[in-house]
Amino acid sequence: MVSRTARMQPSGKGARLGVLLGLALALSLVCALPAAAGEGTVSLRVCTYNVLRFQGWPEDVAREQLGTAASRRLAHFTDVFGGLDCDLLAIQEGGSQQWIDRLAANMGMEALFLPSPAEFPGGILSRHPIVEARPRQVAERSWEVPFSRTFGAALVDVAGRPIWVVNLHAHPNREDLREQEAHILADTLDELLAVAPSAIVMGDFNSEPGGPLHEVLVERGFVNAVEAAWGRTVSTVNSPEGGVSSASIDHIYLSADLAGHLVSARVVLKPGFMYPLMFGPDDWVHSDHLPVVAELEWVPAAASRQ
Repeated sequence: MVSRTARMQPSGKGARLGVLLGLALALSLVCALPAAAGEGTVSLRVCTYNVLRFQGWPEDVAREQLGTAASRRLAHFTDVFGGLDCDLLAIQEGGSQQWIDRLAANMGMEALFLPSPAEFPGGILSRHPIVEARPRQVAERSWEVPFSRTFGAALVDVAGRPIWVVNLHAHPNREDLREQEAHILADTLDELLAVAPSAIVMGDFNSEPGGPLHEVLVERGFVNAVEAAWGRTVSTVNSPEGGVSSASIDHIYLSADLAGHLVSARVVLKPGFMYPLMFGPDDWVHSDHLPVVAELEWVPAAASRQ
């Protein structure tokens, strides 16, 4: 997790109100991208969400309102993820393997736990079969190593189409470590794409497009889903001053063969996810981050020939 000072730079409530209203208007519209149609269409809804260890945010307010009982928190976040209705979900700051596994069981999904060298593990939840797991192994316990948060991949069978799902959580402030992470991502993608050409890379990049992690993806033909849908990226972080900050650091990237099947993409700004612009002492949201969602559709080759 990045410190609020490092990643949130509010510029006054008047400016944030204008940004927020513009985002709300834009994201309430239907994205006019080409979509596959006809009988036999495969629909895939993918999400990435940094869940702040399932604590709620601001954490002190959430603790008072939600309590500390694990069963209550588990039920709450089961409902949160159920509302997102994702087929593939990448989780950052996922608390523990027990939490990831119990959430997946509650939702009838398969799970891959991704360990952390520090204390921010992640996970991949899937409604489709996970046929291969490639979590990054933890070699040493440290905050100051590449992917000290989490990194890993799962090969998922989506209606007969193998798709790699890569979940990453980059270092929050050291550019030298993000450079190393970019090299690891590049090598990993080259290995994965040699096995299957379809891939979705998503997570908390802790950086705007243009950084080294993004460049690795662009060089390999990946497309930023939100940027493709709206012509720009959108803030994915709540502001402690109310509303959203200017930080766009959570992303979904689609490999070239999947990008043409993108139907819509957005940042979820619904109540419970977005911190109110005019907030009260009892207001809290599920996380300091906002979920990013992308929807794809395609007709399998066998179906299209019928």
